[in-house]
Amino acid sequence: MPIRAAALLAAALCLAVYPLLLTGVDFDAALLEHPAAMVELDGAAILWLERAMLADMLGFYLLQIPIAIFLHLRLRANPVMNYATVFGVGYCLIGAIGAAALSVAWPTLSALYQSAPDEAARIALRDSFTTISAVVNVGLWGRAEFLLGALWWILIGFAADGTMRAFRAVSWVLGGATAMAWLGNLVSAPLLAEPALMAYMVLVPVWLITMVVGVRPPNA
Repeated sequence: MPIRAAALLAAALCLAVYPLLLTGVDFDAALLEHPAAMVELDGAAILWLERAMLADMLGFYLLQIPIAIFLHLRLRANPVMNYATVFGVGYCLIGAIGAAALSVAWPTLSALYQSAPDEAARIALRDSFTTISAVVNVGLWGRAEFLLGALWWILIGFAADGTMRAFRAVSWVLGGATAMAWLGNLVSAPLLAEPALMAYMVLVPVWLITMVVGVRPPNA
């Protein structure tokens, strides 16, 4: 069924994002927390980061729009799905906008930095790289997308029927982890936000696979 293929493809792309990011920074995970240093990466390294953002855009977001519609049709007997689907599509759109923006901004600013004529230009480009990274990571993703995603998954957990116990449990755990990531970004608490973000990145593909296994199509 196409929706199951979309979910499995999305799960595979989600699992690819972090390895692609690590490849881009030569497996120095700490560098991912310092955009001011990332701007100095060469073109080959930035290409891996661009690929990571494209995988992120598709796996975590755009491929999940049809999944949100599928779940709405499957669970529409519960009125909370009217709200859940709005939150889910909002999560997908905001997240995709952020990933698409970084897939263009990072290589563009890095290339300009490499060819900058003087230190003043490099400082300005480094500041621009840091700013756009913060706008997406903290603003679009951390404070907007995570809130919508948390509400989507928590409400899906309430809407799931008794034949979907594993799917319901994973939805609630994922919703809770995403809520913690949102709260950590809202109050600027990295000790809360960063572990919750890693949990989110692992749980989204698990949730997709659980959906494939445990959720029947409407009227099946």
